[in-house]
Amino acid sequence: MARSAGRTVIEDPVSKVCRNTLLTLEKSKFAYQIVMTQCLLEEWERNASVFALWWLTQMRSKKRVVNLGNVEIDHLRERVDKAIGLLPERRDARDRIFEDIHLIEAALMSDKRIISRDENARCHFYYVITFGPSTIDLSDIGEILWVNPEKAEEDVIGWLESGAPEEETRCLRNSACPV
Repeated sequence: MARSAGRTVIEDPVSKVCRNTLLTLEKSKFAYQIVMTQCLLEEWERNASVFALWWLTQMRSKKRVVNLGNVEIDHLRERVDKAIGLLPERRDARDRIFEDIHLIEAALMSDKRIISRDENARCHFYYVITFGPSTIDLSDIGEILWVNPEKAEEDVIGWLESGAPEEETRCLRNSACPV
């Protein structure tokens, strides 16, 4: 979202919805906080548009950025790696999953919510928790609420304006991903 929020073409619907999502987080009566791990912060700063950097500065000035520092949940990474290893048709996705596991780690260290446009990452995690071996408990990942502001049917702004309630349909385990 950091990169998409900055496109200056007003007609670009992706840019508009990303900017509006960030502004809703900032201006909401719920005083949302955002969580940044070191990895997320580096990714954000590497990819962020001018608008997204301005927004992050606004959130920092309001003391609504929670810095978790360098977070790696070893037992989570071990379970995910083991599950991927037992899914031969998904071994090729291992690098992609571990490229984005910091999103899962940040969510588990906070309120179990992710706002991201990355459908590939969402679907890779969905596949591992849905079709992974039942002997490996990945239910904590499945409980994470993952929303994509680009998907109109998810009404992310409406959800945020309602306090981002826990809704079963938004759980990663219930993602509408093609298999």
